[in-house]
Amino acid sequence: MKAAALGLLAFALAGCAKTYPWEGFVYPKTGTLPYDLAIGRFGTLEECRAASLAVLSKTIPEPGATPDYECGLNCRIDDFFPTDPGQLPMRICDETSK
Repeated sequence: MKAAALGLLAFALAGCAKTYPWEGFVYPKTGTLPYDLAIGRFGTLEECRAASLAVLSKTIPEPGATPDYECGLNCRIDDFFPTDPGQLPMRICDETSK
């Protein structure tokens, strides 16, 4: 009985956990890597897009540059590629979208 109650509690709590599978990246100054910012994780692609566009609306690009963004689904850090100090670690995502 106790095990069943614990199992039911674990199932209920797992259902309450919200996942944030989308991660937003903006390229505010030049529109290209490696000048990127990770702006957070989001529950939907639409939330990621809206946040990315809001950040970009407040940036001043370098002359001739077009700031850009992308949203990545289920991104994970790839330690294989070294990064320079101050640069975000390389991320591998299942999918990217704008």
